[in-house]
Amino acid sequence: MLVRAANRGNYDVRATWLNGRAVERHGVNVCATTNVIITNQGIAVN
Repeated sequence: MLVRAANRGNYDVRATWLNGRAVERHGVNVCATTNVIITNQGIAVN
């Protein structure tokens, strides 16, 4: 899924599964990030 941020800066990313379980990553710099990978273990940013 492609998502574009409205503005530059740091964002918090949250993914919620249908069963209510969620993972979060705080302070993601959208200007320096090329990929956000969401798995059952958490959120990875590169």
